[in-house]
Parts: sequence; C-alpha cells; structure tokens
Amino acid sequence: MTGITSMISQDFYWYASYQGIGQRSGAYIFRPNSTSAYPACPGIPQFQVISGPVVNEIRYKQCDWLAQIVRLTGQESYVEFEYRVSSIPIGDQQGKEIISRFSSDVQSASYFYTDSNGREFQTRQLNFRPTWPLMVNEPVAGNYYPINAAAYIKDTTKQISILNDRSQSGASINNGQIEIMIHRRLLADDSRGVGEPLNETDGITPYPNPVRLGTGLHVTGSFYLLLDNPSNGVTHTRALQSRLFMPLVMAFTPMAAGQNAVTQWIQTHKVQTSFLKQDLPINVDVMTLQILDGGSHLLRLSHQFAVGEDPNLSQPVTVDLSGLFSSITPNNVQEVSLTANQPVQNIEKKN
Repeated sequence: MTGITSMISQDFYWYASYQGIGQRSGAYIFRPNSTSAYPACPGIPQFQVISGPVVNEIRYKQCDWLAQIVRLTGQESYVEFEYRVSSIPIGDQQGKEIISRFSSDVQSASYFYTDSNGREFQTRQLNFRPTWPLMVNEPVAGNYYPINAAAYIKDTTKQISILNDRSQSGASINNGQIEIMIHRRLLADDSRGVGEPLNETDGITPYPNPVRLGTGLHVTGSFYLLLDNPSNGVTHTRALQSRLFMPLVMAFTPMAAGQNAVTQWIQTHKVQTSFLKQDLPINVDVMTLQILDGGSHLLRLSHQFAVGEDPNLSQPVTVDLSGLFSSITPNNVQEVSLTANQPVQNIEKKN
C-alpha cells in the first residue's frame, strides 16, 4: 500500500529469569539470567489459512501453550498479530519471561523510539542515557522501556511501527529488531514487598497460607504493525493509536426475526446521531466529556501530535466550543488544571 518493502519476521522467545542469590527477577524487577533468549516452542507449528473477501488470516499453533493469528483486514494498512499465551510451563523449575520479537532489515543503528504515556515519542539509544554515563550491568533489562501505545524503528528509507493494546515494555537489543514482553511466570520473589513469586494461576486458597490452584494465567493480546516512509510514519501511527485507544463500542437489542422486523425497528428508532454538531480537526480528540456536580461539564481536548511529528498536523489548532456540541450550549467556560482541581490562574509555576 505504501510501495515500500521490508523483510520482517516475528518469533516468540523466553528469557530465563534469575532466581539465585541476590536480586531476583520478580513482580517489580525484570532480570534475566543471561543475554540469550530461547525459542519458546522449537519445532514446526500447525498452520491454518483462512481466506475471505474481507479478512485473511494465518492461524498457527506453536505448541500446546502458545498460538497466534496473523490477520489482514480489508484495505487496512496494518498487519494484526493476535497472540494467545496459556499456562507457561514451569516443570523445569525455571521462571520464564515471554517476548514477541520482530526482526527486520531496517538499519536502526541502535536507536528506537517509544511513546511517553501515549504522548511524545522518546528517543532510546542502546546502552546509553542522555544525562549521565551509563555502566552497563544489565544489557537486556537495562535497555527495556515502557511502551504504552507504540514503538518504532527507522532508517533513511523505511519505518516499522508496532502498536500494542495495553501497557507493556520492550527493547531494541539488536539492529532492526523490536521485542516486547507479553507474559511472565516466575518462581522467586524479588524482595520488593509482595512476598511471593509472580506465579498467577486460575485460583488460590485464602491467606495466610495460600496454595495456588489450577494452571497458569492465560493472556490474549494484539500488536499492529505498520510499514511506512519515515517522513509520514508517525502520522499514520498516531491515527491508528486513537482508534485502538478509543475503539467503537458495540451495543445490541433484542428484536423479532426477519428483515421486516429490522426495517420496522429502524423506522421507529433513531439509529444515527452525534453529540457533535461538526467534526473536530483531524488532529484533535475528545478525551473527556463528563457531567460534574451542579450541572457543569468537564471537557478535555487532546492534540494528537507532538512538535515536529508532522509538518502540518503538529501545528496549533483552534476549536470553537460555542457551536461544537448538539446538546450542550456553553455559557461560561473556565480553564482548569489537567486534573481539574483548580483554575489555571491559581497554578503556581516554579522554575
């Protein structure tokens, strides 16, 4: 769709968690016992190809506890990877930290980029900190960063962006790679206050002497991969980010069977409406519209783009509130802090 090609592969691996003397890997600490990651499920997976006019899928089962669907939908510009991790095996008495690793021919030169709580992307450089000289004692964990919405790598000709559907962590340990942690099952406590290993199961008996019941926790999640020119890669990433963060909410109602019943329901109900009289600018989102005590409303508008991410869409935007809403006519507007606990003029700014 973009006219750009790239050799991209995706694999599952696991890091062996450190569980010896000293600082262990646990609920608050990620500390693998080596820099090597092991293939999650060696062997040939079972494949099933599903083709249709709207959706095409490759479903494959890596092993008894790991499966994935790779999905192309209509004219969407992304590839969806829907992973399913069931009970991580621990019969070898080794805690495991499962990652999904994307490898490509992008010459990322030890750089990758992660969002800051869904906002401005931060530059990350391997084994480097911008404000102090880094002593590299943890070459894997020391290069992991939060990924709340997206991460990407790029070179002069292409950009690969990966969006996630929940807050996770990830790294780019090797050139052209992005790896993201998707599940963990550990057998040692990291001495950070929990007092037990991160070994979540189907159930547990009451404290003070709990016994875990059933199998390990199952998780399902999705990644969305985009391949773009670096000049517009963040633009496409931001657009998809809003769709993933605020997906459509589906609602259903009972009715009689048959097309006549559907037609009659449409004729007797309002089936299309909007609380906005007009569209917002393409780079502005409604984050909050909340009714407060006394009949006032809290409105938060969000500018999607940070400075320099797009030559046009990063520019300041003016929004006219007077004719924006179909059911609200504002007669008094007061700017408040982001937490809405005080007027903006009362905020004490400190140098």
